[in-house]
Amino acid sequence: MVYALTVRREARPEFLALPPEVREVYEAGFARMRVQPLSSGPGYSVDQLKPPRGWKQEVWSVHVGNYRAWFVVDGQTVRFGAFGLRPGFYRKLSRLRSRLVD
Repeated sequence: MVYALTVRREARPEFLALPPEVREVYEAGFARMRVQPLSSGPGYSVDQLKPPRGWKQEVWSVHVGNYRAWFVVDGQTVRFGAFGLRPGFYRKLSRLRSRLVD
């Protein structure tokens, strides 16, 4: 199965603000994640996160060095919600309570 991949509108500027070398790792990872979204790959690791209270979906994180992105798998779509530098990145996740939208 091949998954579609989307990035929340609010997360697109965050992605574009990443250093070019970090963005390249994420972009290469996006191609792999369309086939195996929950597997780590070259230069990045995927881990399951504790979802914010009230969320019904499993939440996952992609680590590239000190940078993080979180995503959910919604049927046949991988939906990225945010990108950013750690520390403080996970507070962004806990502030979001609604389902992801494009």
